[in-house]
Amino acid sequence: MVSGISFSGLASGLDTEDMMEKLMHIERAPIRQLEARKEVREMERELWGQVNTQLSSFNSVLAALRQSSTFTGRRVDTGEDVLEASATDRAELGNYGVRVDRLATSHRIASTRFDSLGESMELEGSFDIFNGTERITAEVEASDSLADLRDSINGLDAGVRASVVDNHLVLTSSETGSEDRILLVDGNSGILAGMGIIDTDQSAGDLGIAGEAEVGTLFRVVDVEVPISGTTYQLALEDPDGKVVAVSEDGIVYHSLAEPVPPDDIVDAGTSGDSFEFFGAVDSGVMELHPGGFLAAHSARGELEEGVDALFSVDGIEIVSSRNEGISDVIPGVTLHLGGLGEADLSIGLDSDRTVGAIERFVEEYNSLGGFLSGLGDDGGILQGDSTLIRLQNAIRRGATDPVASSEAGGIAMLSQIGITVDRDGVMSLDSSILSDALREDPSAVEKLFSARESDDGFAGVSRRLDEGLRAYLRYGDGILASRDRMYDRVVSDIDSRIESTGRRLERREESLRRQFTQLERMLSDMQSQGQWLQGQIDNLSGRGGSG
Repeated sequence: MVSGISFSGLASGLDTEDMMEKLMHIERAPIRQLEARKEVREMERELWGQVNTQLSSFNSVLAALRQSSTFTGRRVDTGEDVLEASATDRAELGNYGVRVDRLATSHRIASTRFDSLGESMELEGSFDIFNGTERITAEVEASDSLADLRDSINGLDAGVRASVVDNHLVLTSSETGSEDRILLVDGNSGILAGMGIIDTDQSAGDLGIAGEAEVGTLFRVVDVEVPISGTTYQLALEDPDGKVVAVSEDGIVYHSLAEPVPPDDIVDAGTSGDSFEFFGAVDSGVMELHPGGFLAAHSARGELEEGVDALFSVDGIEIVSSRNEGISDVIPGVTLHLGGLGEADLSIGLDSDRTVGAIERFVEEYNSLGGFLSGLGDDGGILQGDSTLIRLQNAIRRGATDPVASSEAGGIAMLSQIGITVDRDGVMSLDSSILSDALREDPSAVEKLFSARESDDGFAGVSRRLDEGLRAYLRYGDGILASRDRMYDRVVSDIDSRIESTGRRLERREESLRRQFTQLERMLSDMQSQGQWLQGQIDNLSGRGGSG
């Protein structure tokens, strides 16, 4: 459109601007046709994008039918509150009788009662908590309250949870079982004794120990045999200074050595009559060797609950476990969770609900996809007669309904054998009773119908066959839908170029028409001026004749 101010029809009296707009409207017919074609192509591309989305959704349902877990999942029933269980696909089908006689508990000990939760305990020093692999020191400041000590212990990650109940400090092992008892060693300041957790009335002789005992030492196990006085001691211990300590049933004998000796070099550490000093962890409880490799002591005073192992049996076989939850080493593929005392029947069967659910989703997605594609290709549909759409519909229909194997091969070869049929309109339906019967009689054959591999079984199952057919359409880069999208890009770009070039031509045409109409108005104006002059001349001549 030419810019600027113009006045049309001044000489002719015609609305030349309106005439020119109508002429240009006719001239722009090719552009309108191109824009209509572009709109159709963009709509087609959008619809193919929706086809891509529908195919991807359908393929995700097919993927579930290619997974063995869809057909081999396990359903676990216990029927009792005393036991819960879960099973992997590897679990053997069967029934087990379970009896729970004892649940595993956490070791719990408590201090004496304090007057206040927030006021100072008037204790200062440290004590050690043994978490099975290392010795962790808890520091106590003179100003610390019972609440401060609780928070401090909980921040140590020492395998012990601290709480306060009625102004008693309660320590609970983070794990259940006899091997996770709380092991404490008091420091020289006697914090634990001051809290009433351990007894101070303890002499070395009570444990058959001769010599002086120093509270607060842990010993590391050295896995050697040490002969003393003709007796072979099965354990040798090494204290933090690297000195050797031998253990017998009668007590602990420490042999002072000028230089620490590597355990392998020990042949005869002496006799029980030799002079010695003793260093050990001594309190009111018992001395025990922890499986983590340390010797420590635990106290019986203030013990609220003894940490014990769970005791249960499966089909009469007695089992001891340090935990109640997540017991996965008893029945292969099965994890047990003990919840109470009593008996329960454990049943492990196929989870047919998972299989039926996956097949129902397949039927629903097939119908959703089929209905969408049919709508695009029906009479009046935008993609009516599109050869790519027709080929896609045929590939999906054949992939689902053609036999996967010859009838001579036996087994299940068609979806109709498990209750899935397709009517003349392409709508798929499922008879659940027929499917249930097939799953009960031969679940393996149902699995192969969907997930069989050509390389392993000699034929491809429905899911794999459909996946292979759809892959040609969905494949990134060189797939049919990707290629078609690029084609639409080229077509739309070409139409845009043609619209642009046609628009430039019409601009020139409009300029030309405007010049022609302007020239016409100028010529008419000149003619009108000449006519007026001639009329004036005629009038003058007529006037003279009359006066004569």
